[in-house]
Amino acid sequence: MSLLKYLFALVAFLVVMASVWWVVSGQTNLSLTDQPSPTPSPNPTYQVYLVALEGTHAETETFGCGDVLVPVTRPADSTPTLKMAISQLKHTVERTVTENNIELYNALHQSALNIEQAEIRDGVAIISLQGQLRLGGVCDEPRVEEQIKATARQFPGVNEVRILVNGEPLP
Repeated sequence: MSLLKYLFALVAFLVVMASVWWVVSGQTNLSLTDQPSPTPSPNPTYQVYLVALEGTHAETETFGCGDVLVPVTRPADSTPTLKMAISQLKHTVERTVTENNIELYNALHQSALNIEQAEIRDGVAIISLQGQLRLGGVCDEPRVEEQIKATARQFPGVNEVRILVNGEPLP
C-alpha cells in the first residue's frame, strides 16, 4: 500500500512539473484577456547623407554653395555601426544617385580612402581616413565634411564629430 502512495505522489509530481514547464516555455496562453501578438522587429537600417546640389531639394537649411543634405536609408544585416555607415558613404562610388526622383551627389565619389577608425568615445565620433581625398572643386570641401558629420550624428550619443584625413583634420 505504501508503494501505491509513492507511485501516486510521483505521478502527481510529474504532472505538476510538466504543467510548470508548459507554462514557462510559452506553450500555452493561460491569460483570460486577449493580448496582441508580438510584432516582428523591423529590419535594421541606417542612413547616409548625400547632397542635393544648390538647393535642388531646399526643404531644409542649406550649407556651402547652397546645397542641402538628404538622408538615404540603407538596410543593415546587423546592428548598424558608425563604421558601417561611413563605409557605405565611402563606397557610394557613383557621382550621382537618384533617390525618390531627386538627383543626389556624393562628394566622396572620386576619393580613394580607407577607414582607419570610426568609433564613438565620450560623445565624440572619431573618423580617421587614410588615402587620397579628391575634391571636384571648392564646393566639395563643405559637402564632404557635412556628409560625414550628418552620417555620424545619426548615432545615439554623438555630440561632436572629428574627421581626420591622413592624421590631419579635414581641411
